Amino acid sequence: MFRRIHAPAIAAAAFLAPAMTLAATAAPAGVAADAPARYAYFDQLIDLDVDPTMVAVFLDPAAADLTGLATRRDLALARAGLGDASVTPSTVPGWSYVVLAEGRQSRAATLAAVETLHAAGGFDMVSPVYLGQGGLPLIPTRDMLVQFRDGAAAADREALLAAHDLTVLEDDFAGTAGLARVRSGIDHGAAMLHLAIELNAHPDTVYAQSDSIFWARRSA
Repeated sequence: MFRRIHAPAIAAAAFLAPAMTLAATAAPAGVAADAPARYAYFDQLIDLDVDPTMVAVFLDPAAADLTGLATRRDLALARAGLGDASVTPSTVPGWSYVVLAEGRQSRAATLAAVETLHAAGGFDMVSPVYLGQGGLPLIPTRDMLVQFRDGAAAADREALLAAHDLTVLEDDFAGTAGLARVRSGIDHGAAMLHLAIELNAHPDTVYAQSDSIFWARRSA
């Protein structure tokens, strides 16, 4: 169920993970910018922090070639007043890490940079880089895994997904009955995680989780 990707700049492996649902730290309506960040791992609530040094941004690689994407990215950063940031491409297609200039590196400044980039437009998704267990980075993507309960009516499943503008990419994902991999049009990581929390509590679902990028330390 996990797809291994090597993470840039750190000695760790990155995965697209169906294992976590996270509470947002910023942006969605009704969620305070300084709200504590947590993710729910089944019946556990685990605290999250925010990396104060960088922001994750996404440009759909299907929309342009690499040169075109780099140009769009640089223009978007300049428009948001972040032309002094450095950029490290992720090995996950379309994603990059915007490392803020030293004078901007604080939790508050980083969350403000997320909101500035989101408001300025130009990116298909913007997110804080959350810090999970062991202080390792975790980033929500626009995709989600929704495990429906046995016996959930097909019409009810379709209505729930349609109500949140979720498009099914694959049913019975990874050979698991009732597990749908879906794609949202959400362009803010915190909003995506807020939606996951909402769907996770729905009576027709067992869980709903952002298909996140996260790091795990290599064992010796």
